[in-house]
Amino acid sequence: MNWCENRLTITAKSVCIDVMLEWVTGSTVPSYRHAVLQGIQFFLAGCAGILRPVTLTSFPACEQLVRHGTGLATDGNKAYEQWLTLLGENVFLTSDHLKTLAQLYQRSGLESKTWDMFPPAARSIMTGLMQRQADEWFCPVNFDPEQGITDGGPYWEYLQTYPQQSRPCDLLMILPSRLGSEISGNSALLSGVAETQELYACIHGTPLPAGQNVNWQRDDINRLVVTFDTQWAPPSGEVTGELSSKFEAEVRHSFSETVNRIHGYNCYDQGDHVDSRRSPPDGEESGRIHVFPPVDEPQPEPPAPTAEAEHRTYDQRRG
Repeated sequence: MNWCENRLTITAKSVCIDVMLEWVTGSTVPSYRHAVLQGIQFFLAGCAGILRPVTLTSFPACEQLVRHGTGLATDGNKAYEQWLTLLGENVFLTSDHLKTLAQLYQRSGLESKTWDMFPPAARSIMTGLMQRQADEWFCPVNFDPEQGITDGGPYWEYLQTYPQQSRPCDLLMILPSRLGSEISGNSALLSGVAETQELYACIHGTPLPAGQNVNWQRDDINRLVVTFDTQWAPPSGEVTGELSSKFEAEVRHSFSETVNRIHGYNCYDQGDHVDSRRSPPDGEESGRIHVFPPVDEPQPEPPAPTAEAEHRTYDQRRG
């Protein structure tokens, strides 16, 4: 696999650097991931007839979601129909949509549902879907494709367990993905919806939108240097520009992928593109940070976020 080496040199107000470090180290709650896990629960419940739309009778992207017909006008069914509308639009997982999706999930009643509460027929349908989508939905639980899924209970429990930390340099925290694509993955579960690998390559420039081998060094209160690898290609200019805008920073990005000879340098300031070239300008380093922090200078663990902080955006945190 080809890896592209990236180096970000960021200059900004100290409070913005503080918040940016949360993104670099993966210490921010990934709310988009919560929405995806809740969306998979919606999908399973709809296909199994646990939830039914109140009026909607057709859903071209996946007719299985409405094959059980309409249901009573309960809060859960009305929430499901609204969720189907957002799924059909393949909405971006922006902060506004994440808030709406969280409210729909609360109204759906799925949060309190355990696996044993579902009828056997519904469990059978959901287990079949879990088997089909195992590689897309359950890689973190070490799914064994040879053994298969015979008991969906642990997998339903996994869908109701929400990560409290993001991945280091998670590009999905900078430019959001889309609801339908995240649920469908690369398996064509939803027809007419872009696969995640295609979507990430288009939006983020790389099919694996998170940093690998991340290292950072804060050599000044207003300056941060981050190095990391991305798969095949560097993050897109849109990512770098959004980083610069979101954190009110000057971001200098140099990158190199030797197999396909992808080399370059971009600079954005307050979101505006100000420079591009084949190699960094004189005086601008492009190498990797190999070891940080030094072994004789252990860094304290970042404090656990408070309940209030978990739900505050980057913009709110930086003031």
